[in-house]
Amino acid sequence: MRAEKKRALPPFVTLCLVSIVMSFAIAGVYMLTKDTIAAAALEAQAAARSAVMEDAAVMTEIVLPEEEPLDWLYEAYDGTGELLGYVGQITVIGFGGEIEVTVGVDTAGSITAISVGGSDFSETSGLGAKTREPAFTEQFRGRSGMLVLKQDIDSVTGASISSGAVVSGVNKALAYMTALLPEDVSAASDSDPLPLSAEQLQAVLPGAAEAVWMGSVRGIDGWWQAENGYVVRATGFGEGPIAVTVGFTADGVVTGLVIGDENFMETEGRGDRVLEDWYAGQFIGRSGVQAYGDGLDAVSGATVTSNATLAAINAAMAFDPADPAASAAAAEEAPASAEPDPNVPVPDAVTEASIPEEEPEPTPAPTPDAVTEASIPEEETQAQRMSPALSGMPVPVSEPDAVTEASVTE
Repeated sequence: MRAEKKRALPPFVTLCLVSIVMSFAIAGVYMLTKDTIAAAALEAQAAARSAVMEDAAVMTEIVLPEEEPLDWLYEAYDGTGELLGYVGQITVIGFGGEIEVTVGVDTAGSITAISVGGSDFSETSGLGAKTREPAFTEQFRGRSGMLVLKQDIDSVTGASISSGAVVSGVNKALAYMTALLPEDVSAASDSDPLPLSAEQLQAVLPGAAEAVWMGSVRGIDGWWQAENGYVVRATGFGEGPIAVTVGFTADGVVTGLVIGDENFMETEGRGDRVLEDWYAGQFIGRSGVQAYGDGLDAVSGATVTSNATLAAINAAMAFDPADPAASAAAAEEAPASAEPDPNVPVPDAVTEASIPEEEPEPTPAPTPDAVTEASIPEEETQAQRMSPALSGMPVPVSEPDAVTEASVTE
């Protein structure tokens, strides 16, 4: 009599059982380690706060609303109870993912120091990871006002995306914390007027023969008075600073708008579409704080730039020349961002999936025996740098019995 054959479980059942067991195992490990990981993250944040404000004896947390740009904010005091300044953290997106930037600001509005890192820091080793090193971070110490990459701050070689993300984060944190200081500290000097060319004046306030510099208050860079209206300049921060110059009639209706200056650095073919006439033209004839929708379109695929530009425009919209001192509070209450409606079509729009928010700078083609750090894109792995086949570089193949220049001596 033939022995009865043992029945085996179908492969898909075995696979399901293994998956269930592994899922429970992973969940168990997470439950056992999540508190430890959270505690380590808090310790790292405390160490970063101490590093950027070394003289602080006590730090008191300020509770922030969810929509604020900072992750958290502390007031720093010395041993006598005197306020030293503020310490805040902001999270930005670099090349490899999230970067936590901790910034200290003293009561004079100057940066005491910055710290770069975070539990999810994953910038490329040897490139973007160098933004954590003193050679990069020490450039920020003692600085104040808006900082521009490659002008005020040297970029890490081969890591412009990571470097730009840190500078953008520092600018946003610095602007936020500086606004908390007494107005005489955070406001710009009235004796140092901003430039406004005759061409710019005609573009934003047609018919104006002259505009007189009136100074600046917290929330805007400055403003000018003309016989047929006034002009306001404000700055938002996207991938870099976005200056907007807005002309108004005497009763606050927009007559013209110029976006960008020599420091504009938004992504070509995407974020830089806020420079196009169709975008600025949407605001002509409007007054008061604005939001996307209801006939006002953001640039498709450029949410960061669109929101930063709108924030600067709203700061200008909130300004009241009849009561300049009250404009700081009005500008701070204006929406800092607004999510663009994905259903709003934009002519010749570039979709978000087709082009990254930032792109590495073009790199020169490598030459034999002369591959420099600048010729290695930031996204390449160590294995790719060592293997031409993995990096996409053509692998030279010699023909049989070929006599090359290298094989013949003079």
